[in-house]
Amino acid sequence: MLGVWIVSSVGEEVFVRGLVQSWIAEGSLGMPRDRRLVVWASAVMFAAMHVPLMWKGAGPVGGAIIVAGTLGLGWGAAMARASGRSLWHAIGVHVFGNAAALAFGVVGVVTFRLIYGHLPGR
Repeated sequence: MLGVWIVSSVGEEVFVRGLVQSWIAEGSLGMPRDRRLVVWASAVMFAAMHVPLMWKGAGPVGGAIIVAGTLGLGWGAAMARASGRSLWHAIGVHVFGNAAALAFGVVGVVTFRLIYGHLPGR
């Protein structure tokens, strides 16, 4: 599972930051080359890729939280790519963000179960 997680993170960054963000920054897609626009366009596309999670068991609220989190993560990775000129910086931000999201997700689920009494074994 860890391998799939890392490979998917690298794949997403190669596509979104390596291809799309580079195309936008070069003006290949006919968009203005303003750095802020390039970063936000990349972040919004990254978040949009995660919208289907709203219908995959997370529900509308959980999905909205995931999409909002991926927008922030996408912005951070896009800034790292734009500032560092290296895709490896964006990949590092992505992998770190996924690890943090996993930790916060576990804490969130445990907290929810404690508050609402949905503990295992009941």
